[in-house]
Amino acid sequence: RIDYDDSKFNEDEFNEIAISKNMKVAYATENHKIMEFKLPKSLKKGPLLPQVESKRLDAQGKCHLRTVRSIAYSDDAKYLATASFDSTVLVYDLNSNSVPSELSGHDNEIKSVSWSPYRPAPSERSNHHYTTTPTVHSRLLATAGRDKCVWIWELYDNEWESIAILQKHSQDVKFTKWREIEDSKLELLSAGHDQTIKCWRYDDVVEDDW
Repeated sequence: RIDYDDSKFNEDEFNEIAISKNMKVAYATENHKIMEFKLPKSLKKGPLLPQVESKRLDAQGKCHLRTVRSIAYSDDAKYLATASFDSTVLVYDLNSNSVPSELSGHDNEIKSVSWSPYRPAPSERSNHHYTTTPTVHSRLLATAGRDKCVWIWELYDNEWESIAILQKHSQDVKFTKWREIEDSKLELLSAGHDQTIKCWRYDDVVEDDW
């Protein structure tokens, strides 16, 4: 067992945690801080803190104002998204020290954020914009919450755009999860307090419809 004890630096409780494919760990505290550290290749039993160095990500002039409820790394670990009860999502570009992008539109608490599976297209010019069916070459983010809505966002040319608002749940939406299906296309699942699980796929016939 390995223990990570951050109590010397954060007096509040930990809220959410995520781990990337390249062994980075991000976590949110009750007082809205977003912290990150990288797991070493080899670990010794006992306290983890002396073996790693953590850094605060939300120190670039923009941070959440209320509890962070969900946190997730992109497939390639280049981005980290955090969703908060303040009704915003912050997306951190982990390869730069730039101010995180703020995604706003939900009118109540956000409870889930999830990234679509992602693989770069053979040519950078082939990476999808939302003019065709979204695939694993699209960089998509799903958010959901108390407003009963699931929002789908796309990153293209370094800009985030809301491309769909799905409104079939009758109560809070708690969880979202992407998966790859046939022909590299994408499917999104959402689960809510209405005791239903919705399955969303892009409609190739009716443009901009899920």
